[in-house]
Amino acid sequence: MNLLLKVTCFLLLFIRYAALGLNCHKCSSRNSWQECDTTRLSRVSCTGSDAVCYKVHYTTDDRTIQQFSKSCGPKSFCEKTANPVCKVHLGSSNCEIDCCEEDMCNSSSVAGVSGLVVLLNILVAMVYW
Repeated sequence: MNLLLKVTCFLLLFIRYAALGLNCHKCSSRNSWQECDTTRLSRVSCTGSDAVCYKVHYTTDDRTIQQFSKSCGPKSFCEKTANPVCKVHLGSSNCEIDCCEEDMCNSSSVAGVSGLVVLLNILVAMVYW
């Protein structure tokens, strides 16, 4: 296979991957991550300025209020002062946020393989083929 054809195939795959946008898990629960993941979980296609998937656990210091949430949003949502879940309540509280930039990366425990990593492996295979 000549180099031009290899590069063209790679670019078409990369453009297709990039054009699809980011997809994230979405759920919300006041009880637990388990409830969020099993009964309320859906997939959301992020749009516009949404550049990250996030997972956030908010709790008041006295644990009377808890919120478990997953979704997508702008990079600013990775900061406690900008995340809508963390900003909802006033008073003494704790808010833990995990952000990532790969499709469906805000799952609970199973790590996924990045689409970009797969594309890079295809390119390497085509070059040495």
